[in-house]
Amino acid sequence: MKNDRIKVWKGVGFLVVVALLGACKGEEKPIAVPNEGALAGGGTPAPTEHEGMDMGGGDESHEGHTPGMEMGGGDESHEGMEEMEGMDHDHTPGMDMGGGDESHEGHTPGMDMGGGDESHEGHTPGMDMGGGDESSALSEQEGMEMGGLPTISVAPEIRQAIGIRTEKVTRGLLVSEVVTVGVVYPDERTLHKVQTRFSGWVETVFVNETGSSVQEGQPLIAIYSPEVLATQKEVLIALKAQDESAQSGNPDLVRGSGAMVAAAKERLRLWGVPQGFIESLVQTREVQERIIIPAPASGVVLTLHAQEGMRITPGMTLFSLADLATVWVQAEIYEGDLARVKLGAKATVSLDHLPGAPIEGVVSFIHPTVNGITRTTKARIELPNPHGVLRPGMYASALIEGPERAGVWVPLNAVIRTGERDIAFVQVKVGVYQPTLLTLGGVYGEKYEVLSGLVGGEMVVSRAAFLLDSERSMQSVAPGMGGHQH
Repeated sequence: MKNDRIKVWKGVGFLVVVALLGACKGEEKPIAVPNEGALAGGGTPAPTEHEGMDMGGGDESHEGHTPGMEMGGGDESHEGMEEMEGMDHDHTPGMDMGGGDESHEGHTPGMDMGGGDESHEGHTPGMDMGGGDESSALSEQEGMEMGGLPTISVAPEIRQAIGIRTEKVTRGLLVSEVVTVGVVYPDERTLHKVQTRFSGWVETVFVNETGSSVQEGQPLIAIYSPEVLATQKEVLIALKAQDESAQSGNPDLVRGSGAMVAAAKERLRLWGVPQGFIESLVQTREVQERIIIPAPASGVVLTLHAQEGMRITPGMTLFSLADLATVWVQAEIYEGDLARVKLGAKATVSLDHLPGAPIEGVVSFIHPTVNGITRTTKARIELPNPHGVLRPGMYASALIEGPERAGVWVPLNAVIRTGERDIAFVQVKVGVYQPTLLTLGGVYGEKYEVLSGLVGGEMVVSRAAFLLDSERSMQSVAPGMGGHQH
């Protein structure tokens, strides 16, 4: 289009120069005016004078064609055309070189270079060197998309078919709640490991089932240890020497024998031999071949590694015990929810095998680090477990109460989150919905906090919002089920 107009301008300028040159020579060179009837009929107008002037730019050759007088926008190059590029195309009366739609008084017949759709006063059919207006539908649609989101209208039968429902945007105080999941763990403060500091062999296992409940002091295992047996004999020898030194009345001998007894007993104690075993040895003056290891605390046997006949070494774990009267739920807290979880906050824990029987607890600790893979941190919830219904390893759902917050709230299912923007459909009137861009805060229960975009009392689509968004996308290309209201 741009190239055609440039060619037209060059041709008109050349025509003006030719006319001026003819006037200077005193020669009259009238410009050919096409026959109105020919233009109306769509045919090629026949020139009345100077048949050599080709105004149409067609491909046909005309008799008497004068070189340099072709006015059309053909592909051929014309001599002398380059000389006209620098001319100032001032508006000459009778020559309309524009292309606008406005009406011009004094319009000269045959010289309309534009191509608007509107009629011009005094316009005489002539040389239309422009083109008609293009359809504006595409540009109008692009303007709507760039300037804002248009409303969408949905017919009643369509609303019923897709099940559109609306809810009111609320404003006020809302208690923040963090809903998460966790795993039941034993209270780490009650964990005990049963190990020995000497080597030997297991002769008898008194508690031989994992999960068994034991009481503090209850025998767990009997061990034969040559090392402990030799130390027992040293204690007995020291005791005998102490008795003899006492009879001699020599204070130095008494002190020396007493030191030997204390050293032998201390060696047994450092090996982890129970205090009751040592006291029995001193009283009975008899060596015990087997050492009985008791339970250090009451609880449940979590792991059992001891087996009769096995050899043990120092530091080997034989039993793991835990008191399950109190347990922990390690709840996973996402980074975005950390600000709403506080120490001492109330928490309600639910388990699948106890429907309708939530257990109340408190947040006693929040871990100071975040898992680099899951992007979560753990919050410890302490729970009483008097009946043992909470078992380590169970999955649990937790609801942690946070502080109250004032704001504007919208239902979760009323918001469409695309990743680039958040949209809600506001009901302008029945059947007409306005897509609105939102700025959201945190999640509080079943609602989003709205920082901007909505006000309290507005009605938003809470059901079938995704279908509306799909319909909006289709209507942006072609009219859909209800048409836009621009």
